[in-house]
Amino acid sequence: MVVLALGFGLFLWGTLRFVNQMFRMSEPYQTAVQKVEQSPLVARRLGQPMQIGDFASGDVNTSNTTGHARLSIPISGPLGRGRIIVIAQKFGNRWVYHLIEVQVDGDPAAIVLEGSEDAVPPQQEDQDNNDSPV
Repeated sequence: MVVLALGFGLFLWGTLRFVNQMFRMSEPYQTAVQKVEQSPLVARRLGQPMQIGDFASGDVNTSNTTGHARLSIPISGPLGRGRIIVIAQKFGNRWVYHLIEVQVDGDPAAIVLEGSEDAVPPQQEDQDNNDSPV
């Protein structure tokens, strides 16, 4: 029984690592992390060095030349921790970023790096009404 539980745990851990690696390879993830790392405001709020967490959540879906991304990426620094929020759509071969922001734990004011907190892609509005976490 212990071997079965250990095997299942390793399978689950491997699956999570694989999904996280797919997120990390996506253009929306890489663009958001680059903007955050270049932001002096985020550096002041979280401190240096900043560290991107291991497990992002959300989804990135693409089909041919269209797609969408909704990601929540953990980030921390010596002065605090929070999440990078990304909402983007792909049109043709170009990603359009509706929102890239950093939400610092304990601080109600998000650091908006691109887009607007009110910017939600039209086809995503129904998903937002189902209390999804991202």
